[in-house]
Amino acid sequence: MNQFDIQILLIFKQIFKGHRELGEKILYILKQTDIELIRKDYIETHFYNWLIGDLVQRKTAHDSQIGSRVDFYDKNKKILGLNHTYTRTKGLMDCFKSPWWKTMNYIILSRRLINETINSEIDIKVSNIPVNLNHNTEIILVSDLWRKVTFKEKVHILDKYIYCDHIDDRIVEVYISCDYSSFCYLL
Repeated sequence: MNQFDIQILLIFKQIFKGHRELGEKILYILKQTDIELIRKDYIETHFYNWLIGDLVQRKTAHDSQIGSRVDFYDKNKKILGLNHTYTRTKGLMDCFKSPWWKTMNYIILSRRLINETINSEIDIKVSNIPVNLNHNTEIILVSDLWRKVTFKEKVHILDKYIYCDHIDDRIVEVYISCDYSSFCYLL
């Protein structure tokens, strides 16, 4: 019991002429009511945050058409109430009443991608000028033409070109044109 609770109990003791148990019962009910209000507020805030995150994730999935987000939405379209363009067809009250949104795994999806990207031993190089790697893979031997990618580029390239296609795990190096028009990889 904290200082505030003790003061409330002393006030109740004076009001109820020494009936401490009655004051304790009222304080217990007030705390339970507060806890329930806090719980409801937390759930509503969490649902609002889910809605915002869901909109962003669906927009990204619709724009990219490849990657783990698209796989997730395609696999769960019926449960999520989405149509072929990832537009919600289910009402917000139905979404709120359904338990699945409380266990959404957006954080898990993005954490998995980040972990895979950080731990990836694939060496990715981007050309300094646009090149066609479809029929001219000998160009990868020109060392001045290539630079290492930034972390942001690595995330984009691995998500868009490697992870989405479930390409062979034995990939060691990836060479990609700076305009992202072509790429090749070495095993």
